[in-house]
Amino acid sequence: MISQEIPLRRTLRAVFGLLVWAAHFIVVYASESVLCKLSEPRVHTVLLMAATVLAILAVIRAGRNQPDALGGMPLGTFFRRATIALDALAVLAIVFSATAGMLLPACR
Repeated sequence: MISQEIPLRRTLRAVFGLLVWAAHFIVVYASESVLCKLSEPRVHTVLLMAATVLAILAVIRAGRNQPDALGGMPLGTFFRRATIALDALAVLAIVFSATAGMLLPACR
């Protein structure tokens, strides 16, 4: 018997990487605003690196914990591949956001 997964849960698994990227983006740019008011640009760099590493690890861990294709069904295989592709795009977006944060001077 194939266990049926709740569609909302499957959707959240599919977009988890994108949600992590959005949270990373908000943390990086909101922290720059707050820390620049406190005159702490070096703390922003450390926070940026830590947030980037944590975000990438979260996306990779979630991607590795994806269930196998839903009972061998073709639609399940499609969802699994689409989720992996979205996770890869999320990691790429996280790296690009971190690169911009590292290359551009903080507190200008």
